[in-house]
Amino acid sequence: KLQFLYFIEMLRTTRALFRGKLAVGDVATFSKKFTLKEVKDWLEVANDNNSIHLEGENPILPGMMTSSLFSGIMGTDLPGEGSVYLSQSVKFRSPAYLNDTLVATVRVTKLKPSSNIIIMDTEIHNKQSNKLLVEGEAIGLNRNPKLWL
Repeated sequence: KLQFLYFIEMLRTTRALFRGKLAVGDVATFSKKFTLKEVKDWLEVANDNNSIHLEGENPILPGMMTSSLFSGIMGTDLPGEGSVYLSQSVKFRSPAYLNDTLVATVRVTKLKPSSNIIIMDTEIHNKQSNKLLVEGEAIGLNRNPKLWL
């Protein structure tokens, strides 16, 4: 069932990108399994020395590292090129672990064409268990005229 839902969301994303303009309900997803090297690099950049991110067989991923997946979706897929992040609320519902495959989803919930503002729900689920790990709301700006036709 979960794979079918991802397939439906990918069709919606493809429809939105082909159509060329934004609509409420447009969805984009991205799956990622972080490597230990990526975690170590993130910890160095963030100056995070918390041992929970490296200890044990399956350490906890840094929360902001997991939520960074939203930025990639917004800049690449939805709304896409030229997008600027204005704000992001994040609620961490459950920890993500190094060996988890994460599925990040961005869904358009409101459009403000007069100000080029896009409001989106954001979620990250564990692909194996479908457990909700992160949820929030993003506000973005995109002045690409093709999106607002």
